[in-house]
Amino acid sequence: MNSWNKGKKWLILILCIMVATGGASGAYVMADSPEVLDQEQASWSGNSFVNRDYPRYQTFTPAITGNLSRIDLNIFDSYNGLGAIQIKIYKESDLSTAIAEAKTVVNYASGWTSVNFSGESAPYIKRETQYRMIVSTENGGSNIGFGWYMGSGNPYPRGSSPAANYDYSFRTYMIADYSISMEESRIVSTQASLIADGTSQSTITVNLKDAQGTPLTDGGESVAITSTLGTVSAVTDNQNGTYSATLTAPTTAGKATISATVGGKALTATSTVNFVPGTPSPTSSVLETSHASLTADGTSQTAIKVTLKDAQGNRLTSGGESVAITSTLGTVSAVTDNQDGTYSATLTAPTTVGTATISAAVGGNALTATSTVEFAAGSSSLVSSVLETSNASLVADGTSQTAIKVTLKDAQGNRLTGGGESVAITSTLGTVSAVTDNQDGTYSATLTAPTTVGTAAISATVGGNALTTTSTVEFVPGPVSSFQSTVTAKELVVPADGRSAATILVKLTDNYGNPLPGQQVLLQADGGASVIHDAYGWTSQDGTAVFQVSNTAAERVTYAARSVSSEVVLDQTVEIAFVYEQPPKIELHADPADPTFDSVKVTVTATAYGQLNNISMIKWAAGAQSVSYFDTQGTEITDHFEVQENGIYAVYVKDAAGNANVSQIDVQNIVKKSSNGNLSDWKVTGVGGVLALNFDPGKTTYTIEATHAVNGLSMVMTVADSYSVIDVNGQPVTSGSSTVTYPLVVGMNTFKVRVTAQDQSVQTYQLNVNRAAASSIPGPTPTPNPGSNPSPSGSTSAASHPSDSSLVTSVPIKINDHEVSGIAKLQDDESGKKSVEIPMDMTTLKKVLDEGSGETVSAISIAYEQAVAKVVLKLPADAVKLLVAKVADITLVSAYGQYRLPLSELVLPKSGVSGDTEARITIELGDAEAITGLKDAAIKGALQIAGHPVDFNVQAIRNGVATEVNQFSRYVERAIYLPSDQEKVTTIMVWDEAQKELRPVPTRFVDINGHPAAIIQSLTNSVYVPVSRTSTLTDIKNHWASAEISKMNERMIVQGINGSRFMPDASITRAELATILARALGLPDADAVQGEGEAGYKDVSSSSWYSGAVATVKAYGMMDGFEDGTFRPEREVSRQEAIVTLVRSMQLVKGSTLTVQPQAQVDLSLYADSHQIGSWANAAMQTAIQIGLVKGYGEELRPQRSLTRAETTVLLYRMLLQTEFIDG
Repeated sequence: MNSWNKGKKWLILILCIMVATGGASGAYVMADSPEVLDQEQASWSGNSFVNRDYPRYQTFTPAITGNLSRIDLNIFDSYNGLGAIQIKIYKESDLSTAIAEAKTVVNYASGWTSVNFSGESAPYIKRETQYRMIVSTENGGSNIGFGWYMGSGNPYPRGSSPAANYDYSFRTYMIADYSISMEESRIVSTQASLIADGTSQSTITVNLKDAQGTPLTDGGESVAITSTLGTVSAVTDNQNGTYSATLTAPTTAGKATISATVGGKALTATSTVNFVPGTPSPTSSVLETSHASLTADGTSQTAIKVTLKDAQGNRLTSGGESVAITSTLGTVSAVTDNQDGTYSATLTAPTTVGTATISAAVGGNALTATSTVEFAAGSSSLVSSVLETSNASLVADGTSQTAIKVTLKDAQGNRLTGGGESVAITSTLGTVSAVTDNQDGTYSATLTAPTTVGTAAISATVGGNALTTTSTVEFVPGPVSSFQSTVTAKELVVPADGRSAATILVKLTDNYGNPLPGQQVLLQADGGASVIHDAYGWTSQDGTAVFQVSNTAAERVTYAARSVSSEVVLDQTVEIAFVYEQPPKIELHADPADPTFDSVKVTVTATAYGQLNNISMIKWAAGAQSVSYFDTQGTEITDHFEVQENGIYAVYVKDAAGNANVSQIDVQNIVKKSSNGNLSDWKVTGVGGVLALNFDPGKTTYTIEATHAVNGLSMVMTVADSYSVIDVNGQPVTSGSSTVTYPLVVGMNTFKVRVTAQDQSVQTYQLNVNRAAASSIPGPTPTPNPGSNPSPSGSTSAASHPSDSSLVTSVPIKINDHEVSGIAKLQDDESGKKSVEIPMDMTTLKKVLDEGSGETVSAISIAYEQAVAKVVLKLPADAVKLLVAKVADITLVSAYGQYRLPLSELVLPKSGVSGDTEARITIELGDAEAITGLKDAAIKGALQIAGHPVDFNVQAIRNGVATEVNQFSRYVERAIYLPSDQEKVTTIMVWDEAQKELRPVPTRFVDINGHPAAIIQSLTNSVYVPVSRTSTLTDIKNHWASAEISKMNERMIVQGINGSRFMPDASITRAELATILARALGLPDADAVQGEGEAGYKDVSSSSWYSGAVATVKAYGMMDGFEDGTFRPEREVSRQEAIVTLVRSMQLVKGSTLTVQPQAQVDLSLYADSHQIGSWANAAMQTAIQIGLVKGYGEELRPQRSLTRAETTVLLYRMLLQTEFIDG
């Protein structure tokens, strides 16, 4: 208690000091201020345990501003030693820092217990501000603490506790503060806003209040009032606690903040006055646009804004004004009131360039301010931009010029006014200079004329893209050039008969050779009696005027020409020689006319006209030369010259009267000589023993070891190219034939072989034969063995054959595959060639026929297959009759082929085999070198001879006289064995000795007992030659019939037209069909028929290229003529006519076997166009369809449509396949 009394004394002393010094509000209040109860919550219905570990809080809101003196807590009970009860005070808005803390030291408490906050540290708290008291104890633990009463039902409305619906029981005591409060005092303005016009006013009043919010009622305070805008008058003390002053508005809009101080301290409260703009001023208001320029494209836009301002320039901030906006160009949208003192609209550009003036009015009064927008051209348009030239035409002299200008415009046609674009200008004629950018939207260049006439198309690009518009400049000829213009004549020599005329051509051109059409020309003669039929002429489109001159006097006349309009006389003249007779006649003949490897001799036959005239000069030169050429050049000859190269050659002939003429000949038959000097085969046969040579085409030197018994050898060498020749050790030998027998000495024997190609190049080979020495032990002497068989090559040893070439040796043969001896004889003829004769008498034949073991023998085969040059089968007439009664065919087989002959052909009257005659059937190996004309015929046909010729022959021998059986009544089959590289053989051709030509025969390639062979069907006997040909037709590629055409061309059945062209889709004529048909069936030329021509038709002459074929197809009944005695060779062939012909041809091949079975007949009525089939073609059409020769076109046969060359070839190809005359 004594301590408290001492404290009170000090408190009083402090309060006295504060009063003396005028202590500020918010500090400790005066000492004489009474303590008053401020907040209380006295109800309770329970309690909550509180200690250090479990603090509790309660918020409260003071109603008095001042110092907190104490807080009483309503305690239920306490436990053990509390130590002290502690309270911390926080401002509810800031719980981070306590504003006050107090405690009461007590170990036990019950009922209302005070915690004192008085003293210098008493917290100053403000009314209506919420605070938080946090209550705890000094000590903690589970058994230490007290129970704090709390009431339910939220009994304290000005605060709360963490316990929902409960408030703790407490009381607060305050010492109230009654000093002037800077926070409670107020400052106000009578006007919230004033017009910022420098004159408007508002009264500002300061109301002073104490800390409890109570207004002061007397004056005497030092009050000052200030404003951030405007002017404040002096402050008036109204002696009632209020102070006033006058605020005068400035001239600028804005918000003024008005503040006040009391005794130098600022009031917390302030006031504001808005200085607002006045009425809009037309002078001060502003009009502006977002863009100073727009593209004049009708779519570009810019924003227009009107900002309203008052007379002082203050911007209005609200709407409601009547504002209108207009423009002199473009379109202005409706005006939008933005409600902030601005008004906006959109200006849309027009499509024309120009400057728009934009104006505005407010309330009908025009604003002083305006704005402008420039409407400029857009980007250049390829469609609208323009290209133009200064001149529509220029003289084509290489120097004349015209300006080219490109004017760039936008899509609306507005011209661009600036530069910078990438513009290029080109012309199809002439020369264009570099392009100049004029920086005003135009670009220019200069076009310089060429020296040739024509129309130039001038075009331009912008940025690499072409302008739509172009321009043209016509380059026209210049004036007539006297030295470039020409005067020529088609005929320099003309008969002076008054009727014949020379044509003179005057061609007017400028200096650069450009023709001048539409010009009048005068032709004049320098004298003489000639007549110019029309002296004035007009030049045509190519600048040429044509004149005709004639004469009745023999003289030379010079003609000159003059351009009438320009009076230019041409420098060139022309001289015409008028003669009483004609120029010499020239006939040229090339020998040979067929293909040749050598030079061609051209013989000149020249004839001068006129009784007293003669030839004075003959010249020749290579190329197509004119008469004037030979004035100074050419080689003079008598009557012929020779050429070594293909080409055109000119022959000049001049007569004594001065008449000259030129003729030309085209030589194209000189064939390049072959350089192939290789061997294709080389066989060696030893005498007295065996020698073996394994020939390799890539090897040229060989060495053979021979025993001593081998004392000689012979060789058979075959050249790869039939034009090559062979010599052995300098002595010529024949290709494919056995050489003489060469003796061998002991030791090395060298044989040097030279193969000289056609072009005289040489390939050398060498054979070395090393013969062994004789054995020192003598042996028996060899004795002849006549019964021994010869080697395949036909050579014999010296021991077994004497030197007599006529020695005959018996050799075995095979009859129906059974070996038979004692019949056939091997012998050499005078040339050294080996041959075998097989005489078949009645005794031998009966034995063969009787040895059939009871079986019927339908055919006889007689074979000798060793390599001899010729095999001859001899059949006496009675043997033939015996065979005919027993068998159908007899077949002769040699090493080179087979001959299957129907025996019925030997008993026909025309065969001549009867009575005491003998039939001889021969197969003989031929020599291409020995057949005169064969190689030339091959060259002419572009053929390669691909094997040895083989001669098949039948003769009837009577009294030593041989009669050849040349023709048969049916096709006879032969076979030729082909070389190992037979794939190069494309067909077999028969040699026509009389015509010296090769013609194709039906050929089918097969394999006979391991031999590649060609089966031939032919109606004649002759020499047959394997050939190779490659199709060179160039116009059948990708054609539907190309495969068939190529195969038939390689077989020499169809040929091209004009060399390498076949013209597959051209219609075929009757002459062409006859020719192709004769070739396809290998038909020989028929004998001439009596009549107007060899073919017996009035319109087929013997000299026509097709006469032989027409005669042949007529003779074999395949094609007929017409009732008027004509064949009509040039008439196109219809499908039905061709089908009739082909069916007849098949009947020739197959005979009676080609028939239509009645039950399989084709119903032609099923075809839509069957009514177009002629009655004469009905049967043939049915046959062709049944056997698959004709397939038709869907539901049509098109019988009357002309047949093409391709269709004909395919039909013939099918026919030959069906008859098995060829293979596919």
